[in-house]
Amino acid sequence: MSATSADFSSFLCGLASSVHLRYLKLESDGSEGDFPQVLVNFFHLQVLDVGSNTDPILPNGMHNLVNLRYLVADKEVCSSIASIGRMTSLQHLHNFKVQFCCIGFEITQLQSMNELVQLGVSELENVKNRYDANGAKLRDKRHLEELRLLWTHTPSRDEYATETRFQHPVDNVERDIELLSTVERGPSSEPCLDKAREVLEGLEPHQDLKHLQISGYYGATSPTWLANNISVTSLRTLHLDSCGEWEILPFMERFPLLIKLKLTNLRKVIEVLVPSLEELVLVEMPKLQRCLCISVGGLSSSLRALHIDKCQTLKTFYLFMNNNKIKLEQRSWLSGLRKLIMRDCPQLKVLNHLPPSDTFSDLTLISGVSTLPSMKGSSSETLHIGSFNWFIDHSSDELTILDGKILAFHNLRRIKLMRIYGCRNLMSISFEGFSHLVFLERLEIHWCEKLFSSHVFPEHILEDAPVANCKAFPSLEILTIEFCGIAGKWLSLML
Repeated sequence: MSATSADFSSFLCGLASSVHLRYLKLESDGSEGDFPQVLVNFFHLQVLDVGSNTDPILPNGMHNLVNLRYLVADKEVCSSIASIGRMTSLQHLHNFKVQFCCIGFEITQLQSMNELVQLGVSELENVKNRYDANGAKLRDKRHLEELRLLWTHTPSRDEYATETRFQHPVDNVERDIELLSTVERGPSSEPCLDKAREVLEGLEPHQDLKHLQISGYYGATSPTWLANNISVTSLRTLHLDSCGEWEILPFMERFPLLIKLKLTNLRKVIEVLVPSLEELVLVEMPKLQRCLCISVGGLSSSLRALHIDKCQTLKTFYLFMNNNKIKLEQRSWLSGLRKLIMRDCPQLKVLNHLPPSDTFSDLTLISGVSTLPSMKGSSSETLHIGSFNWFIDHSSDELTILDGKILAFHNLRRIKLMRIYGCRNLMSISFEGFSHLVFLERLEIHWCEKLFSSHVFPEHILEDAPVANCKAFPSLEILTIEFCGIAGKWLSLML
């Protein structure tokens, strides 16, 4: 049943005694306001949809809707319901905010909510200790598939001292003095780290959990339930985000079903060992030096999406090294990859040509991958090589010859448009390679001052010229050359 919020108060009052109403959708007329108090009397309601793009004010006593399974609302609306733990039929709780010293918002509210399939818990810094965390009984929630654990604020040393003193007896003067002297001595954050670690230990989920995100955790080590090979062995996706003190990651081979690994803003991690995944994301890991593979061949064949960004010290990634064994075992390197994003990794060397297959859908190589110019596009429509703006692109300036060592031309047969911009030291292109681009209709070359200049004559051009005479661009309709040093004889070959 649906009703607009403007005139539904009296309408709802007439329905309050109905024991058959299971679904109610309230559509806003654009104005914000309080929902009527009678809403909490619909004890048999199973689905309440108030819209995820609105910010309504729910009435007091929403916890009386004990049969409610789905509450479709903005996550902030869900987090405002006091004593939500009484709503034991609820299956999705996107954001439960733990509030310090606030009745009805303790972590133990989750204790009896055993029908949950999806759960997000934030402001975990307000959980006092492991005992309280255990009170959430996450391990008993056998239906839980997706769990997000968020610390939204890392407590400072002073805040921890204040909180700890608040928990001490008033007459325990010696312990207060010792704690204060510890605070004055230096920047030790061990108490905070210990507390975070203990809280996370107490939040052990059921072993059948499939999707896990931990964000803002300021402990230095993995919880035992994530580090051993007994718990959470059914994980399919793992996302670790903004865990600034975390140094040693769990051994990923302990998760045999894992297909997606997302590591973002982990500033102390030096090495990552990855299993055979479908999606790998490494973003803002400034100390990461090595990305090792449990099975290089396995990862090469299973990977569908790879995103590496702002890993300035990453030098070793086995997947990008020339490996004859992979070539023997497989028909193609990274044959299943569909999406590749690499940015700001100046020390990373990619020793294979790109794209890796003719079914590639999204290719982005930007900003300082040492062995490659910047690239953006796909294997079927458009490919842009070089600077994407007027700024100097140092990685593109390293390009002198655009040939099969850089581009896998045979995987670009369906491309229709290619742009080459700002490769200031590019001297030549491979006519043999371009002869594979049988559907290329438009070629644009801008600001490549040395390209085919009359005084630049690389040896391999002599070998490539016969191919050019055999029509290197069979379908070309539009050719744009601007601010380049191309000589007339080479222009005649291109045409």
